[in-house]
Amino acid sequence: MTTIVVADDHKIVRQGVVKLLEEREDFTVVGEASDGEEAVQMVLEKQPDVVIMDIWMPRLGGIDARPEFSTLSWFSMLFAAGMGIGLMFWSVAEPTAYYTNWYGTPLNAPSKTPQGANAAMGATMFHWGLHPWAIYAVVGLSLAFFTYNKGLPLTIRLFDVAASKRPSWLPLPPVDAGVLGRQGVRLYADEPVHGIYRAQLQAIAVLAPEFEIRILLPYVADLKELQYWRNDIKRQLACPVTVGAMAETPAAALQLREWLEVVEFVAIGCNDLMQCLFGADRDQPELQRYLDPYAPALYRFLRQVADTVQDRLDAVQLCGVLPQLPGILPLLMGLGYRAFSVEATMLPYLWKTIAGTHSGEARMLAERACRAQSSAAVRELLGKHAGSPRT
Repeated sequence: MTTIVVADDHKIVRQGVVKLLEEREDFTVVGEASDGEEAVQMVLEKQPDVVIMDIWMPRLGGIDARPEFSTLSWFSMLFAAGMGIGLMFWSVAEPTAYYTNWYGTPLNAPSKTPQGANAAMGATMFHWGLHPWAIYAVVGLSLAFFTYNKGLPLTIRLFDVAASKRPSWLPLPPVDAGVLGRQGVRLYADEPVHGIYRAQLQAIAVLAPEFEIRILLPYVADLKELQYWRNDIKRQLACPVTVGAMAETPAAALQLREWLEVVEFVAIGCNDLMQCLFGADRDQPELQRYLDPYAPALYRFLRQVADTVQDRLDAVQLCGVLPQLPGILPLLMGLGYRAFSVEATMLPYLWKTIAGTHSGEARMLAERACRAQSSAAVRELLGKHAGSPRT
């Protein structure tokens, strides 16, 4: 007698398979499961001879329900790839740097003293203790949930150098260090950035045959630049991948219609866009007042971008802090935007806000915000909107 477990997330299909199997006297169905995780538990409990499972199901896919590596193997790889590599270098370099006051001492302890040595070791242990594992786990689980459980593609933004995120090993002339200097793909033709760009594509070439990968080009300025780097990516990758671009200047945002004939999606970087739009560097505190996320001019511009893209607006996503600010998400939805890139911790807020926003009300809100005469009027409008009932 052959024992069988049947797993399928469609109840009617599952019941039909079970009925067909039970017509055979030498087959016995010992269990049914509606998703991969339930199927794994059923197999561990029933120990069947055969498992009939749908290839794609919620929570765990059929093929993926069988672990490729043991728990110990996964733990070892996580340690080696994450903590192990860091500890090989920083276990010596970090306490030494603290002890010698290379870039400051923990808690202002005097350098090159027993007290400084204790503080250096304590800070290093704190940095490489349990809390990094917790951070890695949260990020890893978020990626795994949406990649495996929801079947969403994984977007990789290629190496992005900007004025506010320039590594110390990459010195740039003063003319290139500003907010309007050379950054993003403008540096891809120069070493050592070009070597990093090539190395990233080599790594993606390994992943692309197995996973659905999307590549995002940072800080693209015009259509010619976009075409060049998009074609370069296609030449280097044998496996087809989805390519997108970051539009982070007003001129780039107004070209999205033409861009979407070259790439499959576009992300608007609202942080850099606002710097260009308002002519203010966000890293200069005295200019912060110009970077007003409630300025009506900002939403008039975003409405103009949405009108330019028209029916392709579903291929445009908004990135940066703007969608995460209080009251602004319904306004952006009213302008027609539907894709937003936010921090993982903001996902509950995103879901709750979208679920509680009426589309007609959002359109009226956006129209009133665009007609407003001042930031104060927009703030007042959004404040009233936040307290209004949903339908």
